[in-house]
This record gives sequence, C-alpha cells and structure tokens, in this order.
Amino acid sequence: MARWGRLWNTKLAYRWKMPYANNPNPATSPTCPICTTHEDGAGHILAGCTHATFKGMYIKRHDAAVHLLHKAISKGALGSRRVIMDAGRLEDLPRGVLGKTLPDWLRPPSISAEIWPKLRPGLAILPEVDSPTIAADKEIWILELGYCSDTNHATKAEDKHAQHTQLVAGLRLAGYLVHYLVVTIEHHRIKGLGEGVSTVVLSVNIGNIHLAILHQLLDIVMDDINVLVAREQLTVIGPAQGPQVVTLNGDQVTRQP
Repeated sequence: MARWGRLWNTKLAYRWKMPYANNPNPATSPTCPICTTHEDGAGHILAGCTHATFKGMYIKRHDAAVHLLHKAISKGALGSRRVIMDAGRLEDLPRGVLGKTLPDWLRPPSISAEIWPKLRPGLAILPEVDSPTIAADKEIWILELGYCSDTNHATKAEDKHAQHTQLVAGLRLAGYLVHYLVVTIEHHRIKGLGEGVSTVVLSVNIGNIHLAILHQLLDIVMDDINVLVAREQLTVIGPAQGPQVVTLNGDQVTRQP
C-alpha cells in the first residue's frame, strides 16, 4: 500500500494515472473506494473514512489513548482528583472515574439542562468538592485528544479547542479557573504495512504527568496497522451490496454497503 514513501491511495493513483488495488486499469476517481463519499488520502484512511468498520476502529483507538492519558495523570500531582471520562463503555471505566458525563452540580447558569449532558469532554479533572464556593477550589482541567498528520497539529488543536467553547466559556463565567488542554497524536510516516513511526505532542505539562506511561500512546497509534490491513482487505473484497459478515484481522465484522 505504500509507494515513494507515501501511503498509497486512490487519490495518488488518480493523480499519477496508475492502477489501484486489484483493478488493473488506471484509477478514474480520487474517491475512497470503501466509503465512496470522500476524497481518498492518508489522512482519510487513518482517521476520516466514514465506513462503519473504520469508524469503530478510530473510536477504539481514541478510547484506548484517553485511558492511557488518565493513567498518566493519575500518577501525577492531580492523581487524587475526581475525573470524568468519555471514552468507552461506562462499565469499562477505570476505578475512581465518576462517569462519562459532567455532574449536574457543575452546570453553570448560562448552560441549559438540556444542553449540559451533551457537553462531554474526553477527560475532565474536577474540583475536590461539589459546588465549591472558594475561588481556590474552583479549578478544572479539560483535556481532549486529537489524531492528525505531522503537518496538521495546529489545525487539529484549533478544531479541538473549538469543540468545547460553550462549556469553557460557561464555566469561566461561573467563576471557575478552566485549563483546556489538547493532546495531538500523529502518525507521520508509514512504510508498508509493517512499519510505522509515531510521536506524541503534549503542549503543556499536566501536574507532573507520568511521562513513562504517556509514551505508551505510541503503541496505541500503532493500531493504524490494523486499520491499513482492514482497508486492504475491504478494497480487495470490493464494495458490499448489502450487510455482510467478513473476517478482518482475525475478527468478524459486519460490512455495510
């Protein structure tokens, strides 16, 4: 799937008038052959395809990374703080995590009760007491994780910062000191299906975060290999005409047309 040091895709095949996958003829479109709705490319394959199989893999990768971030923070200066985590199933949350949604006592007057449950950051480190009244107790950390290419950190960080504008503004209006931090992960070079180089960029030190654990995020993004294997297999199998159960990377998954 890689040529010239790039992840081979239909957009490149179309640009260079070359065949792609099992079609011996030159590609006639830059569109993804799996979701058939978006332009193909390395970023699309690794984080943007809307096909159900890949959306599930992206979510699994994101959730695993968020769990590792929580593990790192729990061993730092903020380890004793209560945490909300919107990653994975409620029953699979680490011990000590309060839940997946922000508590009602934290809701500022400027945000309606209807909107409040929909504001769900990846991680939120809460004050040590409910409904604090002392300014020193009204400190909150909100963390989001974004996946991007090596040239797209600034754009991804901007997108993630915009994700919780309403939440951050409402909490600050209510007198909370809010630290909104974005962790961006890149997979910046892939050579074939068996090799990848990944880095983690953390712009701010979070309470003496436990870097040895944070570095395990490198292993999380290596799950890209599974994404690439699934992409290759689905490309060879061809577009589904209806829901089908196929085996990808040892697991049975349902393909949607």
